[in-house]
Amino acid sequence: MSKIKNTQRERKKVILHKEGAEWLTREICDYYREKARNISNRSMGDSQFGNLCRELIERCDITETQAINILNGYYVNDYVAYYDRIRDPQGVADDDHGDTKEYLEWLAQKEEKDNNLKDYDLLNED
Repeated sequence: MSKIKNTQRERKKVILHKEGAEWLTREICDYYREKARNISNRSMGDSQFGNLCRELIERCDITETQAINILNGYYVNDYVAYYDRIRDPQGVADDDHGDTKEYLEWLAQKEEKDNNLKDYDLLNED
């Protein structure tokens, strides 16, 4: 795994991205969304949907929740912007994503949830 430092914020956070995994792009999201739409019978397609989800997770090293949301067409722009910022924290300001209100709200909510979950971290119990 390669370590990438997100220096855009005051605190430095090390993000791990699996070696050889592709970075999430809008094109990849659109490709998998279209494949998910083409699953004809939802009851028969659950295993196909699951296979698509696992394929996307392995290809781009993203979480299961992110993959499910992408396949269903939710938060795609936010996820792409998030991984763009991880990949190149200094160069994203020139990108089309910018600091959209939706992304900043999502990032603040994610950070708040992460902070709340730290209280339940089993590895840091004293």
